[in-house]
Amino acid sequence: MIKKCLLFLLLLFVVGSVSAVPDYTIDETDFENTTHIGTYDVFVFINESGEYNVTADFVNTSYLDHKIVIMIKDTENVVLNCNDNWINATSTGLNHAVYIINSTNVTVKNLKSDWSSVECIHIENVNNTVIEDSEITSKNRGISIFNAEDCGIIGNKITSTEYNSDTRGIYLMGNVINSTITENNITSNFTGIYIGSSSENNVISANTINSTSQGMQLVGSKNNLISGCNIYSIDGYTLTLTDSENNLISGCNVTTPDDYGVYLGNSDNTSIINSTVNAATNTIDLNSDNCTVMGSTIRADQYSGLEVSYTGNNIIDCTIYAQYEALTLSGSDNNVSNCTLTGNHELVSLSGSDNNILRSNMWATTYNALTVGGTYQNVIDCTITAQNNTLYVNGQNIEINGSDINSNDIAVKCISASYWNRIYLNNINGSVDNQGPSIILLLKMK
Repeated sequence: MIKKCLLFLLLLFVVGSVSAVPDYTIDETDFENTTHIGTYDVFVFINESGEYNVTADFVNTSYLDHKIVIMIKDTENVVLNCNDNWINATSTGLNHAVYIINSTNVTVKNLKSDWSSVECIHIENVNNTVIEDSEITSKNRGISIFNAEDCGIIGNKITSTEYNSDTRGIYLMGNVINSTITENNITSNFTGIYIGSSSENNVISANTINSTSQGMQLVGSKNNLISGCNIYSIDGYTLTLTDSENNLISGCNVTTPDDYGVYLGNSDNTSIINSTVNAATNTIDLNSDNCTVMGSTIRADQYSGLEVSYTGNNIIDCTIYAQYEALTLSGSDNNVSNCTLTGNHELVSLSGSDNNILRSNMWATTYNALTVGGTYQNVIDCTITAQNNTLYVNGQNIEINGSDINSNDIAVKCISASYWNRIYLNNINGSVDNQGPSIILLLKMK
């Protein structure tokens, strides 16, 4: 049974008195029998404030179903110190190592668990609850949090082993607000961190995530900060945001040897700042409005470094590389400024309308550094270099001025279907092939 060692200290001062918090010990005898609570059989039930110290391992190799080793329910001000003792079970039934519900100000620390069931730690309807300095291995979900505020998952090592869409190292679902996930090392056979269903104002910082499928996924979530994280995924879609808004990604390293380093789908007003993103293809796929990518390094080992297909996005002070299609703008009213773009051929492509490239350097080792189609595009004060067809124009109402356009052969080519274009006050080093009615006024031509 739980042994209570209550040290009640009464210090009399002029201003009043202070009393100590009760102290409890959980030993091997507490793991012998269960109490039926709700739909579960519970070995250790905590519903009083206090500090609980675990002094023995819980190891079960028999079949368990609907069992909870330690439940904390309807209480407050609880510290559960597992003292590096193990809570292990080999059964695959619906079981939990630790279950916290309807409680406030709970801390669980120094837990070690090798858990073969679906979910190791379950947290629901809580405030100010922290899981820290623990080592957790689970079949599917390491830590799940539902409907919680001001919680923390701090300094843990979390491993999820099974390969399926329910496998998540950390799972936040249903109104998780103002919480912190920081300094965790997460390995998952599917998703490292999943944040969904109206979770908002959370900070996810300084985590290392290695996953087979999706490193981190946000769905229907807003106003979150993701900072200083190292996120790696074998199968791509390393960091994905869908149906989310007003999220900030800052100082992160996102890497995959496959496709889609970062994917933004219907996730408006997202910012990616001072981050490094590497992938084979589709390094950043931006299918959202009014987003900002700034001060970041983006590399595609094959093609499609950054693809922007919606409106009102800003790409600022970035370095982008791909063998081809380093940057594709196919939406409208997007702006690129002070960027460096390099690759082999077909480097930058503009379609859609009213897109702007300003003060940027585009360098292709072979041909087509910049292809401009669509309508009402503007390229101003840029340096554009390739061996041939440096600037290829096939749109209408295109304006290109104040730029250096360099080629060993054809510097500017306007096809016959391009018209009402204005190319003026540029330094053009190479020949001009104007097949259409575009107006080309040369400031200087070599």
